[in-house]
Amino acid sequence: MTEEPEHSDKGGSSAERWMACPGSGVILKKLKLPQSDEEDFRRDGIAAHEVGAHCLKEGIDTWEVIDQEFHGVKVDQTMADAVQEYLNDVRQFMLPGVTIGIEERIGGDPETRPHPDFFGRLDFSAYGPEELVIEDYKHGEGIIVEPENNLQLMYYAYGKILERIQAGVQVRSDRPVRIRICQPRAFHEEGATREWVTTAGEIIHWGETELIPAMERADVDTMLDTGPHCRFCPAKLFCPLLSGLYGAAMRADATIIPNFGQDRLAREYAQLQAVGFYIKALKDETHRRNMLGKTVPGTKLVLQRANRVNKEGADKAYEAEFGADAYTKPELKSPAQIDALGPKGKALTKEWAFTPQTGLTTVLESDKKSAVKVEKAVDIFAHLIDAGDANGQSTQPTGDQNV
Repeated sequence: MTEEPEHSDKGGSSAERWMACPGSGVILKKLKLPQSDEEDFRRDGIAAHEVGAHCLKEGIDTWEVIDQEFHGVKVDQTMADAVQEYLNDVRQFMLPGVTIGIEERIGGDPETRPHPDFFGRLDFSAYGPEELVIEDYKHGEGIIVEPENNLQLMYYAYGKILERIQAGVQVRSDRPVRIRICQPRAFHEEGATREWVTTAGEIIHWGETELIPAMERADVDTMLDTGPHCRFCPAKLFCPLLSGLYGAAMRADATIIPNFGQDRLAREYAQLQAVGFYIKALKDETHRRNMLGKTVPGTKLVLQRANRVNKEGADKAYEAEFGADAYTKPELKSPAQIDALGPKGKALTKEWAFTPQTGLTTVLESDKKSAVKVEKAVDIFAHLIDAGDANGQSTQPTGDQNV
């Protein structure tokens, strides 16, 4: 009997990609590439997950494993602090009468799965008398991950609920399901841990009407599509759609853009993000080869720009010459730096810090930020103009008025 792989080609961690772009799976399988190249799939991310699982299973805290190696990575204070936030959060759900899953494999018996590739491993689950909790640890600090409608965690929740149903347990459709993300290294105004609450009925409906049909479609469909999922797709440089878009951008005449209609401009703008992912992958691969000594023609390695630093003993030399002028004055830390001082810091910044408005920028409509409507002056004062016209009075300035 062939041993089942650790990660499914249609697993939860890559669901955002293969559900939107079923053809990507074909490319990844043919080239024997991993399912994702996001931060949590890299060495540090895997190590952090192993640290969290080990500490939960052993009932210890992360300070007790500092300087130990996990997945070839030595645990330092930074990793320990981040993972400890995750431990502190999930331990509130580890109560008597609650079934706990730690780095638990879902999917169960292959004979009873809704699809042969429906399996995977989740960080933490707590199935209690009243609710199901699914929590995922994210070690990445670059890209914020939100829990609401998170396909990866909904996938895991569906698996946990199916296990109960297949075991003969009646699952109430109104049973709360708490989807939680813990991402301590990335700043979020709502804190390191965010939660979205749905119900078992909604998860089951999603699984039956969206997830499983998408898995079946990915078995036969080779269609490619661009979107945010391209960011972590390991096949970016091998994707004919992305390389075609990049080629079209190279050949395009930018001077005709002002003549685009609204619909064409919208279509072109929607591809900017995907082309950007391709360009970044192109830069990264070129740099990787250059670092291996396989210099790509037309490129070269140079020293990165760096600011000068003082030699040891410079403070005494500067002070002897300039006295107090050799030193800067104390400066208040930023809100993010105050947050890092602990819960009291976060409480104070909530009261004393704010985010100023620095202008507007254009993003895709799918972005979660609230849209801002720009109004013309004539629209803002339209009611005054209309009122003046209705009274038979001119709203235009006379020559005697100061303007």
